[in-house]
Amino acid sequence: MKTKMSFIAALILLFSYTAANAQVEIAARAGVNFSNIVWVDDNGGTVSGTNFTPGLHVGVTFDFPLNRDFYIQPGLLFSMKGSKLTGNDALNYYWEADEGYVDYMSADYTSLNAYYMEVPVNFLYKSEMNYGKLYLGAGPYVAFGIGGTYNDYYDGKSLKNKLEFINDWRDQSTDGDIMPYGKKVDAGLNLLVGYEFPNRFLVQLNGQVGLANIEINDAGQKPDGSMRNIGVGISVGYKF
Repeated sequence: MKTKMSFIAALILLFSYTAANAQVEIAARAGVNFSNIVWVDDNGGTVSGTNFTPGLHVGVTFDFPLNRDFYIQPGLLFSMKGSKLTGNDALNYYWEADEGYVDYMSADYTSLNAYYMEVPVNFLYKSEMNYGKLYLGAGPYVAFGIGGTYNDYYDGKSLKNKLEFINDWRDQSTDGDIMPYGKKVDAGLNLLVGYEFPNRFLVQLNGQVGLANIEINDAGQKPDGSMRNIGVGISVGYKF
């Protein structure tokens, strides 16, 4: 965790220093995510019963002009991802990974809320309109898992505990109330469209497709199945 926070602090300092010495537009953004996970089991079948779940994102972006119309936009965001698991297919697939857990059959559904620090690097095209700017963008992101929660709901009751990120099942916590979510590092592709108003406010629609397989290794062996984050969202922001 200390190494991650040092890396994040270094990124903030780098972006801020560069922005201070160039014609860079800095924006604060916040919004809502609707995230899900796509699971493929060891036999190549898609696991059913995963559903979109809401979460939040908040952070800053830096628009570096390449010319009049094109920009490169790195950023740093806190972002919530995850899924709502319903039905025996998804619940069994998730909870049977932990051989010590025996109560999953009684759950109505389980909500996974995974927390990431995310570094996107998007390439933007901005078009001048009569009132503001319309922009389109795409680019890669890398995200680092920092924690999260899971919530079991059954018989009108709720049980909330912690999620962790591990790269191998051998690293799983001995605390039975802490459940793994996936590998620590996620990566994928962003797609976005937005509008900048003359008063410096902006609104943006976001789409995200995870390309990295975050399914956990087993005793050093890569998994036969796969797990990937996907999501859509909406942001509002303000440029300084």
